[in-house]
Amino acid sequence: MIWDRELERRMEDGTMNPFADLDQGQAITGESKQAAKVDETEQMKQRTVGWYLARWDKFTGSRIPDLMKQGRGKNELWGENAKNIILELAAFHTMTKEGREMYAIEQMYKEFRQTKWGNTYEPEARDLYAKKTGFDVRETGFMTHPNYDYIGGSFDGEVYSSGSGNPYADGIIEIKCPYDPLKHLKNMNLSRTGIDAKHEYYGQIQNNIEVAGVDWCDFVSYDPRQDDAHKIVIIRVDRDQIYIDAMMERIHKAEHILNMYLAGKSLEESITEIEVL
Repeated sequence: MIWDRELERRMEDGTMNPFADLDQGQAITGESKQAAKVDETEQMKQRTVGWYLARWDKFTGSRIPDLMKQGRGKNELWGENAKNIILELAAFHTMTKEGREMYAIEQMYKEFRQTKWGNTYEPEARDLYAKKTGFDVRETGFMTHPNYDYIGGSFDGEVYSSGSGNPYADGIIEIKCPYDPLKHLKNMNLSRTGIDAKHEYYGQIQNNIEVAGVDWCDFVSYDPRQDDAHKIVIIRVDRDQIYIDAMMERIHKAEHILNMYLAGKSLEESITEIEVL
């Protein structure tokens, strides 16, 4: 993508102009119940400006762990982290288009080193996964939920059984290419302990499974600096419908709270009204 290459040059030489030649890009929504809509352009690839803008006003996988958290008090159903997620989405609606673009670029700048590392090695991880499993993997961009346009997810590919002719994905993959090798070794250990509901990735994975309409996700961690025995780990995470049902209920409530807040009510008043209903 031309803008991303130019952004990288400007970041490195310090001449970045937040508003030069920026194409915002948009997420695609629709009524299809068979699959989430995918924007096929380069704009929607992860960590691009278009990607940041498309996901900002949606409840996405990375936001789920915080959104699900309750407060410390006995009857405090919405913790500070959950409230901050709602306010983060509210900021999208209260900022100007120029302000949104500036924020997206600032986010890219903040995550530049890790993002560049991941973008470089993610294709290797995807190819090695396909070689080891025999699956066909098709890269995806940002996807919205087929029924709810305020829910979205970014994952790293749809997985199809080779030669099956099935037009629908069997599963998805979530690839991590940690910049810190210690993080990769911790991910390797998950192959022994599993990824359960307490893990930081669990909410993100279950959200993406729901958005994609599949039954499982293969979590992949890849570090090209490791030897062959430790370079890649693949962990299957099955669909957890009980968790997904609770997650969807929480998201729907959060969306109502967001709308009431944008209509002029305080966040606390909005939460109280939703919980009383």
